[in-house]
Amino acid sequence: MFNSWFNKQMGMYFAYHKNPYNCAFHFIGVPLIFLSVLIVLSSISIITIFDFNINIGNFLFFLLLLLYTFAIPFMGFVSIVVYFPLYLLSQNILIGSYGNMWLIALFCFVIGWVFQFIGHIIENRKPAFFDNLLQIFMAPGFLIIELLFSAGFCKDLALRIEKHSEQFKK
Repeated sequence: MFNSWFNKQMGMYFAYHKNPYNCAFHFIGVPLIFLSVLIVLSSISIITIFDFNINIGNFLFFLLLLLYTFAIPFMGFVSIVVYFPLYLLSQNILIGSYGNMWLIALFCFVIGWVFQFIGHIIENRKPAFFDNLLQIFMAPGFLIIELLFSAGFCKDLALRIEKHSEQFKK
């Protein structure tokens, strides 16, 4: 049931991202936005247990990776490998290793969205989240699935997602 829903959501995301230039811009924009959100949300502590700070950023990060892994295990595993360094970078920015965390987060957020919107101007289609806010959570997974499909993996998944994307075409 969840896998079917997830595949449908990913199909919607794919329908809004057919142009290869738009996809290329997303490979820059999505990680920048993801990093900025991790930085900001990681500054909001939930609880500290034995000197380990559990914050909203790491809670949501690991929840998203868990959902990806539950929906499509191979995609989830690759997501962990690809996005964990971004998570570590966000934690280093948070503690001030690279300067003012707020300026870095703001810069990444703004530049990331500029890339996103340029991509959608090229695509000549509004972003998917304008029609379904949940699509924001599909973006990081979309990049991983694009990488897997490009490398020739998950051909059956590609067919299922493409089938779901048909209902969202312009």
